[in-house]
Amino acid sequence: MPAGNKQRWSQEDEQHYATLLIQCERDFKLMAEHFPSRSYNQIRSHYYNMAKKSEEMDRSFEENKGFVPIQSGSFEEKPVTCVTQNVSPLNQPERRVDSEDCSEANIPESVSYFYSVFGV
Repeated sequence: MPAGNKQRWSQEDEQHYATLLIQCERDFKLMAEHFPSRSYNQIRSHYYNMAKKSEEMDRSFEENKGFVPIQSGSFEEKPVTCVTQNVSPLNQPERRVDSEDCSEANIPESVSYFYSVFGV
């Protein structure tokens, strides 16, 4: 149940929340395999910090109705795209996948994000 919320979650909400937690734990373990120099706790902590920032960005996006300010002060609609990076050995060139459908990359979005953050 959310902090400070006196209403009970529906059974469907509780099941959805439990599913998300399980998915996060799987992502943490997968990321730990791909980033052996980072501890599980470092990855988990960074993941939660990024989730907080993501929530703030989502709120800002909703407040701006999907429009973001550009340099001139006017607004421009920005398309949402998925840019992921396939996992490959260090001696092979990287292959990027630009697509609306992240499933083409065959790796979780969170792993792609960590590759961009940790610069691996």
